[in-house]
Amino acid sequence: METRARLMFVRAGFPEPEVCGVITDEAGEFLAQGDLVWRRERVVAEYQGAPHADIGRRSADTQRRHLLEGHGWQVREVFAQDVYVRPRRMATVEAVARMLDLDPATLRIT
Repeated sequence: METRARLMFVRAGFPEPEVCGVITDEAGEFLAQGDLVWRRERVVAEYQGAPHADIGRRSADTQRRHLLEGHGWQVREVFAQDVYVRPRRMATVEAVARMLDLDPATLRIT
C-alpha cells in the first residue's frame, strides 16, 4: 500500500518522495523512518494499515508523529480509503500539496 500511496502522489504531479527515508535531528540522531519523505520541505506521509490499529502501535505512532512535529516536520497519515475512495483521495492529495507548497490547481487529482 505504501507503493500505491506513492504512485497516487507521483501521478498527481508531486515530486518523487524518498521511500523509507531515515529522519534525523540537527545533531544527526535518529528520529524516525518515514514511508514517504519530502526531505527539503520536511514533509512525511505515513501509510497506516491494519497493523497500526493496535492500541500499542497507535500510541507509538502518535509519539513518533509528535517527535517529528517537534523537530519541524509535517506528518500526514494516509489510510486505504485515502487511496481508493475518490473524495478522500482528493482531500489527501490536496492536503499534502499544501504541506509541500504546491498549488492543487496545477495537479492531476483523479
